[in-house]
Amino acid sequence: MDISQLAYQGYLEKTGLTIPEAEDVALKTNSFYKSYFELMAEFKPLIGAKNSKHEAACSLILGNIGDQGREDNLLFMKAAISVMAYHFGEESDFDMQLTNFLDDDHMKKHCSFIKQDSKVLEELKEQFIKSKTLGSRKGVWSKIFG
Repeated sequence: MDISQLAYQGYLEKTGLTIPEAEDVALKTNSFYKSYFELMAEFKPLIGAKNSKHEAACSLILGNIGDQGREDNLLFMKAAISVMAYHFGEESDFDMQLTNFLDDDHMKKHCSFIKQDSKVLEELKEQFIKSKTLGSRKGVWSKIFG
C-alpha cells in the first residue's frame, strides 16, 4: 500500500469504519485516474482543506460501486455512508443517503439489493449512527481543518 492509500485508510477509520473494513476498502479501491492525495490537492483550492478529504474519499468510493459483486458493493456503500455521515454530523440524514443510492440509475443497478434485505439495511443504519455520532463530536480543530 502506498502513502496515499494509507492516508485514505486512516480517514476511513476516522469516519467510523473498523480497521479491517477500512483496509479492505483502501485495497479494493481502484483509483482509475487519480490517487486520494491527488484528488485532495485538486479539490483543496475549489472547496477548501476541510471539505477536500470528504470529497476525495467520496469520489473514490462512489466511483468503485459497480460490477465487483454484492459484498464489495455493500462494503463501498457502507464506506460512503460512513464518510458522508461523519462529514455532515448532525445534519446527515440516513434516508437521504439511501435515496442517493437508489435514485441514480447506475447506483440503482448495483445497490437495489439493500431494499430486499433487512439485515443489510440494519447494518447500514448502524454504521450511519456510529459515523454520525463521531462526526457530531468533532473538536474545534477538526471542524476547521477537516
